Amino acid sequence: MTPYSIRHIFDLNHVDLTDSLVASRQEGFRMLDRLVDDFRDGRNRFNQPGECLLGVFDASGNLLGIGGLNQDPYSLGFPVGRLRRFYILPDYRRQGIGRRLANALLLEAKRTFLTVILRTYTTQGAQFYESLGFIPYNTSTSSHVIRFNETSSDSS
Repeated sequence: MTPYSIRHIFDLNHVDLTDSLVASRQEGFRMLDRLVDDFRDGRNRFNQPGECLLGVFDASGNLLGIGGLNQDPYSLGFPVGRLRRFYILPDYRRQGIGRRLANALLLEAKRTFLTVILRTYTTQGAQFYESLGFIPYNTSTSSHVIRFNETSSDSS
């Protein structure tokens, strides 16, 4: 397995997204194009309270995966996190990299949010997120949700 590290990305202009952009487009995904466009025009820089953008990098500094956490713009009343722009290069999937990245994002989320939502459009994505503890949550803006307990006791 390739040695890698997970690091915060504060400036997307300092990250080479070329391989990830090409691969995601070949798979029919536009989430990384949206990531670049939104960062460039300032709509989303993952810099609001509770937000972060994380990258998975190999020992040479090449980006293997990326994912972000935002405040959900659709939530009403209490802060909800939204997992977004999550992508792992195809050659690095099924090696635990995506799981470690998602868990790092959820650890960050627990500092601010009691709930995290996301939208995935694929069966494979749904299975991945459900293996992390997300449950189906079909709304007009979300497909899955995970809720963190305020205490260590189980609650429904």
